[in-house]
Amino acid sequence: QASLESSGNHIFLLDAYDRAFIYYSASADPSLPFPPPLESLIRSNMSGFKQDRLLTPQHFFVKSGQAASHEIEGEFLQLLLDDVNAAGGSFAQFIQICAKEVSSIKQK
Repeated sequence: QASLESSGNHIFLLDAYDRAFIYYSASADPSLPFPPPLESLIRSNMSGFKQDRLLTPQHFFVKSGQAASHEIEGEFLQLLLDDVNAAGGSFAQFIQICAKEVSSIKQK
């Protein structure tokens, strides 16, 4: 979940094989169409899931903080992995380190 907040992105696609989620974070621009239009790139990616599998995944559209999506949002968040391992930190920590290094290079 920390990766969501630190990524700077506002719309996420999570493919869980038998379920696919499009998640709008709380920081997403309210003027963005929800759910995304059928002709959008993210929807065309979701359509590709049907062609690559023997089963058709359920599609869920989740907007953070909406009462109607609360249960599905919880399911989405449970499927996220924070990949901390013995070799290093999480993805969020990696992004923070990259941001610091880019900032220091820009200052030179």
